[in-house]
Formats: sequence, C-alpha cells, structure tokens
Amino acid sequence: MSKLTRPITMNFRRHLYILAIVSALISNLSTHLDAQTRGLTPGISPTPIIQPANCPVVDAEAAIVMDPVSKQVLWSKNADQSRPNASTTKMMTALILMEQAKPDMVITASPRAIAMKFASLNMKPGEKFSLREMLYAILMRSSNDGCVTAAEALKGNVAAFVAEMNKRAKELGCTGTHFMNPHGLEQAGHHSTPHDLALIASECIKHPLFNEIVATKHHVMVRSINQKDLALKNLNKALWAVAGCDGIKTGYTKQAGNCLTGSITRNGWRLITVVMKSHCFTADTQAIADWAFARYEPTQVMPAGKPLETIPALGVFGKPVPLVTAAEVRVVLPKGEHGRVTTSLTTDKPKLPVKKGEQMGELQVSVDGKLLYTVAAVTAEDVYPNTARRNLIIGVFGFAVFFRAVLWPRPPKGATPRRFNASIKPARARNKAGD
Repeated sequence: MSKLTRPITMNFRRHLYILAIVSALISNLSTHLDAQTRGLTPGISPTPIIQPANCPVVDAEAAIVMDPVSKQVLWSKNADQSRPNASTTKMMTALILMEQAKPDMVITASPRAIAMKFASLNMKPGEKFSLREMLYAILMRSSNDGCVTAAEALKGNVAAFVAEMNKRAKELGCTGTHFMNPHGLEQAGHHSTPHDLALIASECIKHPLFNEIVATKHHVMVRSINQKDLALKNLNKALWAVAGCDGIKTGYTKQAGNCLTGSITRNGWRLITVVMKSHCFTADTQAIADWAFARYEPTQVMPAGKPLETIPALGVFGKPVPLVTAAEVRVVLPKGEHGRVTTSLTTDKPKLPVKKGEQMGELQVSVDGKLLYTVAAVTAEDVYPNTARRNLIIGVFGFAVFFRAVLWPRPPKGATPRRFNASIKPARARNKAGD
C-alpha cells in the first residue's frame, strides 16, 4: 500500500467508528426518552397489552375487579384461567381457621413446621401462640410455618385441613381452584383463578378479625418463647401505595409471579381486585381501582334484614313465618345509567318449629330483565307451632271422648244395646212374619 493511500484508509475507518458510536448514542437516547414518555423503565421491554377500549391497562397476565356484595364483575382479564396463586392461598387458610376455631385457641409450635423450608416465624419447640396472633403472622408476614402449625392444631394433620379448604372452595362457587397445601408454596395441582380468589376474599371480609388484620401495617406479636422476633410488618405494599387500600393478601413464587388480592374502599364503597403474575401489583391494582371507581357506582335495593313477606307453615298447628333478606341487596351500574331493578321471591313451606336465620327461599335480583344474582330469604325469628290452636283442638277432642265415655246415656242392664239402624230391622222382621 502506498504512503498516500494509507492515511486515507485510516481516516475513513476512524470516521466509520465515530459514526457508529454517535448512531448508538442517538438510538439509546431515543429509547430512553420514549420510555420516559410512556412511564416505563429504560432497558425493560413491556409485555404487549391488547385491551378493549375504555378498559384499565395492566400488565398482569390475569386480573379482575368485583363488587363483593352482588359478586358483579366490573372488568376482568383471563379471570377463569387457573394458574399458581402462591400465598393468596392463605386467605382460605385464614377463613377455615376463623370459621372453625375461636381466636383464643392455643396453638403449639409444630416440629414439622419448625423444620420446613421457607419457615419465617422462627418458632421454638413447644412455643405457644393464640390463634389470633397466628392469624396476624399468616396474613401479615405470610408465615408458611404458621399455616402448617395452625392446620395441624385444628385438624390433626395438613391433609385433613387441605380437604376442608377444597370443600369450602366448592361451597363458595370456586370452579378453577384446587389446594394441595395451606400456604401456597409451589406444588403440582395447586392453583386458582382471579374470579375464585375474589369470591374467597368476598367471604373473608365478612369476618371483622380478618378485616382488622389485613388492614394493619405494623403489629407486635404476643408469643411465649421467642421474644426477639415480635415485630410484624405487612408485606402488602399497596397499603401504602394505593389510595383506599385496606388489605388483603400478597403472594409470590417463581411460577406464580407477583400476585395481590386487594381491597379498595372509597366513599364507603368496597371493591375486591385481583392481579396475578404482575410486574408491579401496586400499579396494576391502582389502575384497576381508579378505572372502576370512575365509571361505576353501587345502588342499594334493600338493606340486610329487610322484611319480605310472611308465609304459612305446614300442618294444622302452623303459624305465619316472617322472612327477611339475609344480606344487603345491591346492584352496581355505570354512572349516569339507571337500569330497571326488579326482584322476585320464591319460598318454601316451612315445617315448624324453625329457628331464626333458616333459609326458606331466595330473592332473585334482575336488572332490565337479566338475572344478576340471588339473595337468601331467611326467617326473621324463631317460630313454634300454634299452641293456642293445638290446645283448643286437643280440648275439644278430649271433651268429646269424656262425654262419650262418661256422660253418654247407657242402656239398662240386660237390654239389647242400640245399634245403627236397629229400629228398622225389627220392623222388617214383623212384616215378614205377619204377611
């Protein structure tokens, strides 16, 4: 190569290197600015989202928002798709414990729980807790070892407790849920859906103790031995990040991703949200809640305990049985829309006695002719057989028996007893003999 062409080639290569570096810088700057404009983290590609118009935009793979009273679904995404649900499982664990045991029940640390993987409560052999304190550990710290200890204390073994969980899930109408353990750690066959988790949460919030615990940010435990581990901090970051959030339960495993079953209350109206496999469960929950509260509003049709009608009971001793609504009757409608709400009551004929609160029918709630859901119609009070009518009938019957046995005229001794139609038979006999 000549001395003349060598500098030209070197300069050309130098210019190409500079041009490549400048192009890369410009491309990176453009990506950074575009990411900032869309509110994304530079260097992380967002999951493509395909949403219908006027719906919340979330990156969670599955989600739902539900009114817990009417069970109306305001919006959903893959809501009936079963998937690993991690520690949101602990809602059902807590529900079984609250329904079948008292808060002051004493629970002793289980050796199996102490030795299990991912134990977080640092229990000591023989350590004792009240069920109330164990529920704080389960729902706030997401204590896996606490779930095993409580399950064994209540049912004797984990398998029996899990059977109760699956039975209760079916009773609540869960169709895509199956539990294999009480804590939610990854196990084949353990899964749920956003819709089912919303149904479970809707049942859990009927318990004041549950609401108290899941809304608590910090708690100091009462325990018998380990006094170095008393402070609990709620793992639910939405309590700090999402306006109106008052619970409920987070979850994470590698397969499930970040999950949150949340409760958001604004202006006295509470909604249940669920996000599963979300990159940011607080942001997704915020987006869903903002969207729902901006577009919908609840309308109360009847309060809980509203008198419906009085129905007759079976039998001659029956008394009228008054019925009331077992729960609030509520519908959720888009703001500014006033659908025609109608109700229809179907009842049974009770057999007395009945106790207060027994279901004797159901109230069907419809909007514009479309059935939304049903509410149980229950007895308003204890109702026993009509003792006054019974005593009257028994008295009349008893007097008739007494009159026939004691007061009825008796024939003289040796006389033929009078029989039905006896006066006709002798006449027939005389006619035959005389003619």
